[in-house]
Parts: sequence; C-alpha cells; structure tokens
Amino acid sequence: MNIALNNFKNYPLSKLKAWDDIENSIKLDWNESDEGIPQEIVDKSISELKTYNLNWYPPILNVELENALANYAQIDGKYIRYACSSDVIHEYLCLTLINPLDKVLILNPTYDNFRKTAELNRANINYFDLDEDFSLNQDSFTEKIENISPTIVYIVNPNNPTGSVISNEYIEKIVKMFPKTYFIIDEAYFEFFGISAVNLVKSFNNIIITRSLSKAFGAASIRFGYVIAQENIISNIDKVINPKNVPLFTQLVAKNIFENHNYIYDRISKMIENKKSLMKIFDRKAVKYLNSNANFLFVKCESIDQKLEIISSLEGEKIYVRNYSHLESTVLYFRITIGSSDNFIKVLNYFNNKF
Repeated sequence: MNIALNNFKNYPLSKLKAWDDIENSIKLDWNESDEGIPQEIVDKSISELKTYNLNWYPPILNVELENALANYAQIDGKYIRYACSSDVIHEYLCLTLINPLDKVLILNPTYDNFRKTAELNRANINYFDLDEDFSLNQDSFTEKIENISPTIVYIVNPNNPTGSVISNEYIEKIVKMFPKTYFIIDEAYFEFFGISAVNLVKSFNNIIITRSLSKAFGAASIRFGYVIAQENIISNIDKVINPKNVPLFTQLVAKNIFENHNYIYDRISKMIENKKSLMKIFDRKAVKYLNSNANFLFVKCESIDQKLEIISSLEGEKIYVRNYSHLESTVLYFRITIGSSDNFIKVLNYFNNKF
C-alpha cells in the first residue's frame, strides 16, 4: 500500500445531486459552463469519427489538433503537449518534477486537487495563507519561497475559489528570482480573464502553464487539457506521458473547438452581464461576496446555519452551488458558478425574490 495514503486527506467533492435530474438541474457547483459544445462542432466530430478505424488505438501524434491548439494558444507547437484534462497534466508534471520529500508550495485557499496529486507523489506540502480578505501579500509570499526553496510553486490564476488574480509582472519577478523552482500557473479560467503568462515561457525554463477545455468551452465531459512549457520540460513529460490515453473522439472535438472557438466570446460576454446582475442584487441586499475575474462569485454568509439554509433552499429549486465548509477560512462561504444560458434567469430571480 502506498504509504502516502496514511492519514491522506482526499480531494473534497460536492454531492452529485444534479445528476439525479439532469434535464431540470442547474449545476453551478463545479464551474462548468451551463452551455454545451455547439451542435455543429459535435456533428462535425461524429462525422470525422466515422473515417477512422475504431479498432485501432487513437492517434498518438495528431498534427491537425496540435496545429489548431498552437494557433489558439499563439505559441509554437514545440512548447505544447495535451492530455486527458489539466488534472492529468498535473499528474504528469508531478511524476516528471517531484522526488520524494520535495517541497511544494500552494496558496490557501485554492484548487485542492493539485495538492492531492503532489502528495501522492510523496511531496512535502507547504501552504501560504491568503490574507483575511483573500488577497496575496506578495512580499511575504516571496519571503516564503526564499525560506523554504520549494521544487514547485502552484498558482491558479485567476484563483479558484476567490477569483483574484496575480499580475504577470509579479509572476515574472518570482520566476526570475528563483530559477531552481518550477512555477506551475494553472490558467483554467484564462478565457474569462483574458491575460496569460504564456509569453514568459519563451524566456524562462521554470514556468509551466496548464489549461483546460472544461470551463469556458463547455467541454468538461470530453476531458482535455494541455501544458505549455519549454522544450526540456516537454521532452521529460514525454517520458512519463501515455500517448494512447487521449480518446479519438476527444481529439476530434478538441481540434474542432480550437478551429471554431469564437463561440465562447458571446458566452463570456453574457456571463459577465449575468455576474454584474447578480452582484447588483447582492449589493442591494447587503450580501458580502468577492468579485471575481472568472465565471463564479464567492459569497459570504452571516452564519453557517444561514449558509446551509440557502444551499438547501437552492437545492429545492434544483440549483446546486459549492459549499466551502471544508476549510476553516471559508466556512461561511459558498461558491456559485455564473452561467451564460437563459437558465440563469431562474437563478437571478431566486436571489432577487427569495434570498
């Protein structure tokens, strides 16, 4: 048995009640888009699927997909590898970069699944707590990096669940200051923020960008993510990656999404409009929340009982949000994904009339 499992804290999952009534549920707990992949992209991918031999393993070098991805990311394809989700990319990175007892520094609170992956690879997990208002004290964070000399610093930008961002200027500063530390910048929410650290990859061999199709693109179920890093890192990832593990249909859909990605911008615009509408409702009702550079808001309740009552009431309307009771600093908070579809009107009406 893997000794890392002794006293291991699993990644906390929310209840999967939305799957009990898929047709009527409004699932706002995992930050997926509330709109799916455009039907024309699905149809094109199914049509292309028919031209392949399904008794063969999927292509291990899909040139069309790589070119479409490189064009979208606006960087040479030599810096890119793809896999079955950014979570799997994180697994490959931990296998590639971590030796037993290496230190990994993670902000708190943030997306916890990377901690799980690093810990299973025998890393020594260190946390840096955000301030009470969930801002980052950059001087103290820099000092922490200097003091512990971590192998990896993991940063989600924009951060989940707070929606806060770290400037490229500061990212470049710490990447320069600590050349022996790898900085993994998780840009799962990049499309909502619009600013990326990807250009730093061309200049520094210790910065790694990871991204996903699970958020803005409405493609969480196909499981596709990618990494952007310098060639020495990519070549070492190639040693641990399983090239047969990205299903053919996932490759086809991802290629067609990148070639026809403009649909996301109308959705993002509508999401921002809905977020502003919800913020106005919260402001009018004196509800505290953190503004966000992503597709969610982090909402603070007056008490745990009030929060549980709200979550229960929402579930009665088949609206599902994420309870953040698993962390001491966020025990009064829940996170709500902001949708772009007409279904989100029901959510706005709920908070306007019942909250």
